[in-house]
Amino acid sequence: TLMAESIRRLNDPVKIPDRLSEDLFSYFSQEIYTHLPVSIRDFLIQTSVLDEIELDVVNQIFNPDQALTILTELEKRNLFIQRIESDGETPRFKYHHLFKEFLQEDLIKSRGRDHHQRLSRTIGSIFWEKRDHESAVNYFIQARAFDDLIRIIKAKGTDYIITGKVAQLEKWLGHLPEDRVE
Repeated sequence: TLMAESIRRLNDPVKIPDRLSEDLFSYFSQEIYTHLPVSIRDFLIQTSVLDEIELDVVNQIFNPDQALTILTELEKRNLFIQRIESDGETPRFKYHHLFKEFLQEDLIKSRGRDHHQRLSRTIGSIFWEKRDHESAVNYFIQARAFDDLIRIIKAKGTDYIITGKVAQLEKWLGHLPEDRVE
């Protein structure tokens, strides 16, 4: 039934495999997700804002005792999460990209775009404090936190020009509203 519905809705036969994959993934995500405890679902939707789930960042937002336990349990159950290479002692994780999209949609639907932006801004601030300026910028862009973005451009712009990263600086400037570019 799922296959027939996907084929009926999709006019381009070349895209059928991708569409079936997305529909099946969405179906299985929803089936698994709805049966998880509310606290786990809350953790999942809020951490879906992260590109990579780093425990030191997650621990600043959530209860530090639970983060590693939740992530490890999800990984053991093969619930759309994988452990990725880590430089340090603590592991990092990443959600399957379709699951991440599913979770972010649920975050926006259940909590609103403003909550998503506040969370992105908080994460951007954490990366700024860690001196990971490029990650901070990406989260500030998601949050539409233009004052924070301008602060980083002012602080790091000269360094980027000197080191030949002008294209990156131009990309950042391109995210600012025209009335904010001096």
